[in-house]
Amino acid sequence: MEECDGVIKPKALQSLALDSVRSLLLRALLAASGEKGGDGDTPRLVRNLLGVEDGYSFTSLVSNQLIKRFAEDGRLSSRVLSAFCKSRIGSITRLDLSLCADLNGETFCRILDQHPLLELTVTISDVGIRSDLVSWKHLEHLSRSPVTGTLKSLMVQYNDERIGGEQAFVTFDWLRNLACLVRLDLHGMFSPEEGESLCRAVEQLPNLSVLNLARTSLADLQVSGSNIKALSLSGMPAYTSPALFMHILQIQTLVSLDISKYEYGGFSVDRNVVAEMLQRLSELPSLKYLDVSGFMVSPADIDCFDPPHHRMSFLGLLCTQACQRKEFNCDMVSGDCNEHQFLTSLKTYRDREDFIIYALHKLFAYAEDGHLRILQTEILLALLPLFESQRTQILLLPASACLWHLTKEDHKRDLPVTASKRVVVTLVKLLERHLKNPFLVVQTVKNCALSLCHFLFPEEIMFIYSRMVWLLVGLLTQVPHKLVQSVAVSLMNGIVWQVSLEQKMLMKTAGGIEAALRFVEDKLSLSECDQELEMTWSFLWNVTDETSVNSEELLRCNGLGMLIQCYRTFRNSGDNFSNMLRNMLGALGNVAEVKALRPRLLNTELLEIFRSILLTMNDLEVQYNVSGILCNLAMENDRLWNGIYPSKDYLLSLLEKALEGWNLAQSRNIQYRSLKPIIEVVNFPDDRVALWGVWALVNLCQVYPFKYCIMMQREGGIEASKRLLERATMPKAKELASKVLLITDRELHFKPESEDYC
Repeated sequence: MEECDGVIKPKALQSLALDSVRSLLLRALLAASGEKGGDGDTPRLVRNLLGVEDGYSFTSLVSNQLIKRFAEDGRLSSRVLSAFCKSRIGSITRLDLSLCADLNGETFCRILDQHPLLELTVTISDVGIRSDLVSWKHLEHLSRSPVTGTLKSLMVQYNDERIGGEQAFVTFDWLRNLACLVRLDLHGMFSPEEGESLCRAVEQLPNLSVLNLARTSLADLQVSGSNIKALSLSGMPAYTSPALFMHILQIQTLVSLDISKYEYGGFSVDRNVVAEMLQRLSELPSLKYLDVSGFMVSPADIDCFDPPHHRMSFLGLLCTQACQRKEFNCDMVSGDCNEHQFLTSLKTYRDREDFIIYALHKLFAYAEDGHLRILQTEILLALLPLFESQRTQILLLPASACLWHLTKEDHKRDLPVTASKRVVVTLVKLLERHLKNPFLVVQTVKNCALSLCHFLFPEEIMFIYSRMVWLLVGLLTQVPHKLVQSVAVSLMNGIVWQVSLEQKMLMKTAGGIEAALRFVEDKLSLSECDQELEMTWSFLWNVTDETSVNSEELLRCNGLGMLIQCYRTFRNSGDNFSNMLRNMLGALGNVAEVKALRPRLLNTELLEIFRSILLTMNDLEVQYNVSGILCNLAMENDRLWNGIYPSKDYLLSLLEKALEGWNLAQSRNIQYRSLKPIIEVVNFPDDRVALWGVWALVNLCQVYPFKYCIMMQREGGIEASKRLLERATMPKAKELASKVLLITDRELHFKPESEDYC
């Protein structure tokens, strides 16, 4: 659900309502299946669950959106449509049945009889409606149903390879009864023999102005006396026929003509023929839109559209040499030579897979060469619709590669916040769909995940934080690919950095801590001490910071055992191990700050590791973290230390000796949101324990005075240091307490308390 500053937007509220109605309708269907009455009880159950009284119904706007939501989720079925019809809870006016694979003829005819359809889309194919369930005779029912007086747009695609024999031959005489029809799309449907009946029907449709016959085998089209304004014959080799071409030239009302050639169309046209064809087409008085993409069109071939010819609104020149011209007597040109042409191509060919894939490959190379400078945001947003509907792998792969390129910092630097959110939501939706029902190739998943890395975490994803958490955990656990898992861990680490307690706890609820430790276990089994393992422990450090329930989860999932095993396995692995060890000890330090969990850390094996670190390692960050853990453990009752080796006294003596070599002026790879855990150590009555705490305060206030001197004043650090100065018997503790008081007094005297220094 989309929110803005905690307020639900109207669009998001509408979406929430539609989801609720959809869920209730599904419940009604399940309930009806479980009762004796079966489908006969469905109307009553639907109305009862939805609270729709007899005599009332949803508006067509709500009904259309509800059916569309079912289709988007892949749940539009014959049962859903049947229940909608039987219960009469609303009137559908716009209906796309392309993805309703189990639709049967009876339900189809009932829809036509009961709903005042304005727009209807039907695709009968191997992946759409099955031809053995809905046949051509059911489509002919259109001419006998009430929709003859309402239907304005009809799209029928009949591409099922199982169709053969007599069933493959159809007639279109029934179309003449659809008197209100304005748009007719019979994309790739029929053979040349069927063209005659189509022409007869089209001639008798007085309102028809848009006709799409793309990828058909029509030999002739005698509709010269019609009022057709937009005609698509793309992918048709037959329009090189003199008879067909002459009939096109006689359609004086023609405003838009698409005769583009599909890249794999299997036919070629002589360049001289193309030039002659363009010359004749330029004579059409009303023509404003012309698409000849894919042909051998040279820059000189479109001279016929230069002044004094009227200015064109659109020229389709993708996959042609003509798009290389410097100037056009045209408002928009599709092509692959500049940013404006790419933008037009992406918007124009969204439903033309061959052209859009060609444009995407060209766009990627264009962006990689550094030519994108003006329309980065517009092109990026034009890519997004390619991810929002059912698309093939062959399209999603180059689309995701382009999206990855265009979300890089140099391209998205000026991306508006609203546009940035649209990109993030699009990526999240696509990956969520993949986790529910894997359909993407690994490279596409990688491209999408890497694109998410280009956004600032957590700032640019807080509006979708919850979904992002569940998504990243899913990627880590369900996609067994090293790079995808690496990206997931990296993003999980970024998303939990400096967020609220509740948001960190959500990561535990989603199983993020358990998943991360399983990832650590996998790395151990492969003996891989790499950046991914280091990042995983960094995530565990961040997610447990000041979050006791997450710290407890770390122990529950054998995080302590994993830490010990990582130390044993990788301690001789060089720099990778040093960085990882800092992160491991940081996570363990968060656990040690939880008083109830400290006894579980009094482990001889763990304390032996601490002893070794204090004796042999010269890394300040590592020794500092170990010392902090020891001080927290040392504050526990001495009884808990009985029988523990190394002993508390011995370890504290090692801490004191190690601390002598620490540089107070060294900058730190750590940020504290609160000094309270350190101040608690300073208040402990044992000087050996307080020594580490007061050293930490001096270091932080000396190196980062703006932030930590104010924090000292607010959280009681100054009073704690004063008490230590009064009671301490250890000279080093007194020295450090005095020093931190001098630093804070100096800084606070010149810098008044202000939010600017936090």
